[in-house]
Amino acid sequence: MEGDLSSGIQTGYCRDTGGGWGASFVAHESQLYAVPDGVSDEAAVLAEPLSCAVHSVLQADVRDGANVLVVGGGTIALLTVAVLEMLVPGATVTVTARYEHQRELARSLGADNVIKAGRSLSDALTDLSGATVVPLPIGKPAIVGGFDVTFECTGSGGGIEDAVRWTRAQGRLVLSGMPGPNKLDLTPVWYQELRVTGSYAYSTETRDGARVNTFDIALDMLAEDGWSDRIGALVRHRFPLKHHRQAIATAMRPGRHGAVKTVFDLADAA
Repeated sequence: MEGDLSSGIQTGYCRDTGGGWGASFVAHESQLYAVPDGVSDEAAVLAEPLSCAVHSVLQADVRDGANVLVVGGGTIALLTVAVLEMLVPGATVTVTARYEHQRELARSLGADNVIKAGRSLSDALTDLSGATVVPLPIGKPAIVGGFDVTFECTGSGGGIEDAVRWTRAQGRLVLSGMPGPNKLDLTPVWYQELRVTGSYAYSTETRDGARVNTFDIALDMLAEDGWSDRIGALVRHRFPLKHHRQAIATAMRPGRHGAVKTVFDLADAA
């Protein structure tokens, strides 16, 4: 790394600039965006993860009529559903999520089918994708057929494995979730000739023949009628900085607390 700042993957991950866990942080003017009038604070705080979802959907080049699977029910997964509803309304979107509040939000954001992750998942995905399940002598059954495009938004080993197996031959798999060390069977990637795309953060996109920053697309979406309230509904818990331990505990147990996006509210900092 070169320059006066210590190394860091992005703003908020560098000790010299600070981040969202402080009362303030340092950013270059090129990293600042004006929030459109009428966009609530709850929706505005989701502009960054919404930009991540916009980037992954545009990376996938989803077309009307596509059968799409979204694995996960967290912030990125739910915002991916919302972006698909906005940009590709002709796609059929299926979501797998662990918790009831996640499934309710997925429906409200435009998911066509919502499935509880668990033992009955395979049967439901078989019906919705038209796939055929073929038992094998060793390991899990093979899936013949599947979804045209899959967004894996959890980063977990199980989520990635499901995403790989349930994407059809020569289909597109987008890895949006932040993965940890995993031991995965990548045979279906090779055998099914999957097109696997990693999607990290945001970029400059090609939209309607022009080059535009992902943040600009996301903020334009938030300014659409009704979108501020729909997206802002993902902020279900807010804490002052002095209650940071409770905020972390809430975010770490979304099932127990019904959490999706947990935020700090500096208005309550005193």
